[in-house]
Amino acid sequence: MIFGESEAKSEFDESEQFSLRRQLDPKIKGKRLLLCSGGADKLVPYHCTEPFLKFLKTATSGWYQDANVYVEDIVYPGVGHEYVPLQLKYHNNFEIKTHESSL
Repeated sequence: MIFGESEAKSEFDESEQFSLRRQLDPKIKGKRLLLCSGGADKLVPYHCTEPFLKFLKTATSGWYQDANVYVEDIVYPGVGHEYVPLQLKYHNNFEIKTHESSL
């Protein structure tokens, strides 16, 4: 429904939204998602995830907003498919905010 041989969809009618909710709710409803990508990643280039992230960000700020999903998408310029110390700062801040929001 989201992906296929044609370009990824960004608009969904009520029937499609209902079907997508049934798939998304058990997996991400009420969750906080930290998405980290290396801008120079050759194994999984960022442009490969962009269609899904566009869908996810559009849905969570629109018709799926009531599911209370928080999406933080960070691309680290010049970083490949690896973990670098700079990410630790963002991960720690994300964890602190996640913990604080659960109190």
